Amino acid sequence: MEVLLYVKERMSILKNFYDEVRVVDPINNIVFSDDFNLKINNKFNEKDCSLSNCYDVWGKKSICSTCISKKAYLKNDTFIKLEYNKNHVFLVIASPIEFNENKYVVEILKDITNNGSIVDGSGEGNYLDLTMKKMGENLIKDYLTGVYNKRYIDQRFSKEAHRNLKESIPTTVIMADIDSFKKVNDTYGHLVGDKILRDFAKALNNNIRENSDWIGRYGGEEFIIVLNNTNLKNGVKVAEKLRKIIEKMSFDYGDLSLKITSSFGVCEVSEKEDPFDTIKNADEKLYMAKMTGRNKTVF
Repeated sequence: MEVLLYVKERMSILKNFYDEVRVVDPINNIVFSDDFNLKINNKFNEKDCSLSNCYDVWGKKSICSTCISKKAYLKNDTFIKLEYNKNHVFLVIASPIEFNENKYVVEILKDITNNGSIVDGSGEGNYLDLTMKKMGENLIKDYLTGVYNKRYIDQRFSKEAHRNLKESIPTTVIMADIDSFKKVNDTYGHLVGDKILRDFAKALNNNIRENSDWIGRYGGEEFIIVLNNTNLKNGVKVAEKLRKIIEKMSFDYGDLSLKITSSFGVCEVSEKEDPFDTIKNADEKLYMAKMTGRNKTVF
């Protein structure tokens, strides 16, 4: 804790430069920080403001494959990286220091999800049309449809499902798929297919709750919708609502106007199985919907 106070006193003049400063002992995997957000972690030691593992702050179970603190410690130099956590992107700077004849690494964390720009190297001071916010979105969003990507799904879903189970909050998963999409691609081409994918994802996203539910592209023309605080019965109602919306829509591309249908599989997260098994089960329900006539919801 003493080393943390030492660092923060000297960093106070740069308080607008960072959101949090933490001191890391990467060899012993200990972090010193007084960040309030870290205190919700049950591994936080109130006595000396330490965490038992330096990677706990990122919600990881093992050391980061891109750990720059250990690199800074071993090479006695400063290193920089971008780190993803939930739906935020952080700029992390790690630099070694010595305190009371002991060596530590100072980590400066800055949330750059919604602000900041990169300046080009031309010397003219022009800002590139690539903001930090856009970089953050590129890490978690599907480039074609704009909904969350597979990486985001894998990192968020399990944590969210486990937390909801712990708090007795129901979570329902919907797997959605465009019927006969390959035929559309083969008949009208990939440009039309891509437009349909974008419009399909937009229609789904616009008809779920903005603050609690979310959608991601699971692969190809298949999408996952996660409904928080929603049981199976109500999840089926949501799936049916979405199915009917898609059925009534016209998908337009220039002079071309197409009608499509979609199939849905619905499953509720259970404490008896791993959350990712819920996705697998919902996917199997989706397969049943497609094999038994399409344009239906199976649960």
